[in-house]
Amino acid sequence: MPQLDVALYPPQLIWLVISFTLLYLAMAKVALPRISEVLEKRRDRIDGDLDKAAVLKKEADEALAAYEESMAEAKTQALAVIKEASDKLTEDSAARHAELSATIADQAEAAEATIARAKESALADIGGIAEDITSQAAAKLIGAKKVDKKQLQDAVTAAMKEHE
Repeated sequence: MPQLDVALYPPQLIWLVISFTLLYLAMAKVALPRISEVLEKRRDRIDGDLDKAAVLKKEADEALAAYEESMAEAKTQALAVIKEASDKLTEDSAARHAELSATIADQAEAAEATIARAKESALADIGGIAEDITSQAAAKLIGAKKVDKKQLQDAVTAAMKEHE
């Protein structure tokens, strides 16, 4: 094998140095700058993306704060509308209650007046009815066909005064 021949070591070492130097120069001048450039672009893109993400997060936080503020305002307005509606319903209910109470009071007064008139009418008629019954009872008891009307009226009036 020629690689193991000691006499051929010096030319092999020279070619090793030449090859290593050429590969080193090719790597240092061509490949490594391109790799560094790609890494730098990636680092810049990542930094840009992180900056955009921070800006978007800030905008999202502001939008969330605005949303929460608008929701709080909407809740406040809704509570105000509910309170206003509740107050209106309470007022309407109170007005209807007062109107119904007045109607019922008027009907009660009218019923009391009707009852009072019926009572007066009944009391007025009771005297005549009592006279008729007393006249018939006296006629049967004493056997008389006709009883004196004046005496009968006086007796009924006196009896009614005693029971009042």
